[in-house]
Amino acid sequence: MTACSYPLSQIERPNSPNTAFIAPPETETRSSIDEVAPVFACDASTLFDLCLNTWTGLERVELADSDRDRLTAHFIARSAIFGFKDDICLEVVAFGAQSSSVLLYSASRVGYSDFGVNRKRVGQWMDLLGQHVENA
Repeated sequence: MTACSYPLSQIERPNSPNTAFIAPPETETRSSIDEVAPVFACDASTLFDLCLNTWTGLERVELADSDRDRLTAHFIARSAIFGFKDDICLEVVAFGAQSSSVLLYSASRVGYSDFGVNRKRVGQWMDLLGQHVENA
């Protein structure tokens, strides 16, 4: 069973400061987002593959579930010292035939505050993805 609930635009964030959420421009979301996700110049299927290839190989990150038909994936990241698990949920959305973007939600499973870890992770993952899209 996945910890992710799709569509991510309908996710309800907790009041605790231990989550991060980004979404494409002008996407209506139930919860506030932390930043706007870029729109990439590639189709949604290609972007989905790039996301999986870019993020699955990261240290202490595993791909828990993915659905190619729905363009969704669930990753689990573990903290370095204690091995705490965070859930990272991905949904790729098309913006026409040759452009697409992501909704990305990262949340701690335990604790009230994550000291900005999830927000930092989402930023780093998007930076890595941008580099891979440029080189694709």
